[in-house]
Amino acid sequence: MAKQSFKTAVGAFVIGGLALLVAGIILLGGGRMFSDDIEYVLYFDGSVSGLNIGAPVVFRGVPMGQVTRISLEANPRDASVTIPVYIRLDENSIVRAGVAGELTDNFRQEILRRLIQRGLRARLQLQSLITGQYRVELDFLPNTPANFRSPMPDREIPTLPSPIDTKYLIGDFKRYGQELNDVQSGLEQAVQEQMKAEHLKTELITNVSHDIKTPLTSIVNYVDLLKKEDIPSPEAREYIAVLDRQSHRLKKLTEDLVEASKASSGVLNVDLQPTDVNVLFSQIEGEYQERLAACQLTLVTQPPAPGTVIRADSRLLSRVMDNLVSNICKYALPSTRVYVVSTLSREAVTISFKNVSRDELNISPDELMERFVRGDASRHTEGSGLGLSIARSLVQLQGGRFDLAIDADLFRADITFPLSESAAS
Repeated sequence: MAKQSFKTAVGAFVIGGLALLVAGIILLGGGRMFSDDIEYVLYFDGSVSGLNIGAPVVFRGVPMGQVTRISLEANPRDASVTIPVYIRLDENSIVRAGVAGELTDNFRQEILRRLIQRGLRARLQLQSLITGQYRVELDFLPNTPANFRSPMPDREIPTLPSPIDTKYLIGDFKRYGQELNDVQSGLEQAVQEQMKAEHLKTELITNVSHDIKTPLTSIVNYVDLLKKEDIPSPEAREYIAVLDRQSHRLKKLTEDLVEASKASSGVLNVDLQPTDVNVLFSQIEGEYQERLAACQLTLVTQPPAPGTVIRADSRLLSRVMDNLVSNICKYALPSTRVYVVSTLSREAVTISFKNVSRDELNISPDELMERFVRGDASRHTEGSGLGLSIARSLVQLQGGRFDLAIDADLFRADITFPLSESAAS
């Protein structure tokens, strides 16, 4: 009975995704989400031998487009090499419909984001055993991971490992192929179970945080009432001050827990709008210069060229900046400089926050990104250890990328966003 309910739920999820795909294409006007002006990128693990330019892109066997480019990209930071595969989907092969007016890129990106949330994934599929040629297969595969590698994730369709097509194999080869497929299926099931456990953990954190928040609000309010009373005892006033400080700290931790769970689960509303990066730098100087000065830190900014525009949610981006500055105030070496600099590429802009750590950094960037991990192992400073995790989740929700780098005592946080169409052109 439980398995039948699960299959029904998955079937409804996929059907909903298909409906969203058709509706999205219709709304975007003749499939204009996949317009001639925009390419979509795929990153496959391993070799793409057998996949050529012009190879078909299909959805459950239905032709939808073709491969337009296959490139080679090297990352100088970690000396890694990736092979991006660019595809363009043919609107005439999908549906012919029309809507009045020109649709914005933000709307197209929102539709693609929702399709990916529904489980839209890409795989390599063997076309012929004789020729060894491959094609790209699109399908809805819910409860599978969506890993992004592109500096412009709003144009990336996540990929999954491709199963071996055994219908052309015979004898031991067919058996070996099926065994490899079974191993892959087992790995995918393990990933799904891990994602389910992560979802349950997030739900538990949210529920417990809400349960704590209600009595905590009463404690904060009654402490405020006590502060207004004329209490002669200095010891009692000191006790009240401690209660006030610690209750507000607990309130902040509870709010961070709720926000972290919402950000990681992707339930926050995202309103992507064109954002001038130079205006953003002006806001950073205006809002954080005095705050950093109070921490004995000097702010130095290096904005990009005028006219650099990204697509971001100003409300969420402001929270990201606030988390990063708070982290710098807690852990930066006093009487040093804090650099906020921009690096512009052809398709994206990176905003880097750099500071010198007060203490020795004996922790890796990956560990720092985990929840409840703090820069000081002794935990002498105030904080929840959620700031960087929240910042990363909020950046990813906006289609950006968040990276940390540590070089001796130099700490750097990089935020990368794709340029808007007008800026990129």
